[in-house]
Amino acid sequence: MRFHALQSIAFNVVIFAFFLIFVPVSIVLGEIIYSANKVLGLIIGAPITILGWVLQLGTLFFWILLMIKAYNEEHYKLPIIGDKVEKYVNR
Repeated sequence: MRFHALQSIAFNVVIFAFFLIFVPVSIVLGEIIYSANKVLGLIIGAPITILGWVLQLGTLFFWILLMIKAYNEEHYKLPIIGDKVEKYVNR
């Protein structure tokens, strides 16, 4: 159970850090491009917004997947985060 809890915490910390960088950068980049050329700003801004939505839905999917696996007592390990957490738990 400890592994699943720590893996979930680590996953959420990584996602939070990613969005902490992604959101401001995309806003500033979008504003710069939009102020230079409104049409180009909309053309570039729309895919960035859609990418943000897809990343948020993917995060929600993995969060729910991790909860279901932990509830069913399955040892499910995320590729990079799971290895680091497993080393920490087994030390």
